[in-house]
Amino acid sequence: MKKIFLALIAIATFVACNKDNGGSEEGVSAKHPKKIISTSPYLRVERIFELYDDARPKKESYTHYQADTVSYSSVTEYEYDGKRLVKKRYNDYEDSYFYNNGKVERVLSKSKHNSTPSTTEYQYDGNGRLIKKLSHYRQGYDEEVNYQYIEGNKIIASTEKVIVNIGEEKKYYSSRTYTLDANGNVVKEEYKLGNYDIVVTYEYDNKINPLFSPTFRDLYPDYFTMGVGKNNIIKQTEIGTDPKEPNKVSKETFRTVYEYNGDYPVRDTHYSVPNEENKPEKKLSVTEYIY
Repeated sequence: MKKIFLALIAIATFVACNKDNGGSEEGVSAKHPKKIISTSPYLRVERIFELYDDARPKKESYTHYQADTVSYSSVTEYEYDGKRLVKKRYNDYEDSYFYNNGKVERVLSKSKHNSTPSTTEYQYDGNGRLIKKLSHYRQGYDEEVNYQYIEGNKIIASTEKVIVNIGEEKKYYSSRTYTLDANGNVVKEEYKLGNYDIVVTYEYDNKINPLFSPTFRDLYPDYFTMGVGKNNIIKQTEIGTDPKEPNKVSKETFRTVYEYNGDYPVRDTHYSVPNEENKPEKKLSVTEYIY
């Protein structure tokens, strides 16, 4: 359960975007929390924000507690040109964002400890949809992701990773299919993990997700791969099936109950739902949003 909570916190580490320097911000959150506090039986995470404007963070102070002892802390700073994110600084790294026609085209990541930067380039089709992501990492490997749009609401992300180690080149391939609803939320994710075919389904409320902010969209043009939608997830079900053993099925279900103030959540409680009907749910974490 601890790993699940940590994964949720990782997914939530984010922030805001827009389409041009002064253009429409339709579809993203107009209000950013000033504080997010998540607690579980194992740990507590506090994220405190200084805001650039109502929707964008200027600075995030992140503190991770275990048994009331600080086990990790960090500070992330964001720099803007108007409403557009241009730099992100965290730990010993600085990321710079470059745009073309209002969309992120290139990200340059520099480290104080390595003179070789990492780069990520994004390519779009004539409709402004992301079709390719090319990444070169300072650690010595490359990754190419191609996005194919089918049936109107499905995106197939095909990944090729090339790793060179002591002159030997190895290639790894993977693929994920995302099905989106009319609001752009991922309602189904399909991929292969080892021998298992994995299908994850998501259900949402009709309220605003404060984590789907303008900066988040600048940081992640491939936002649909990040587990953060425009609305808030209320139920997540993951089913794994082994094609060689069809009767061998694994299933995990989680649900989240929200308390709201208007269109925004102020508190959520995350539960693990047992497969057996007569067993009680287990509370995993509680998150508070302070605006």
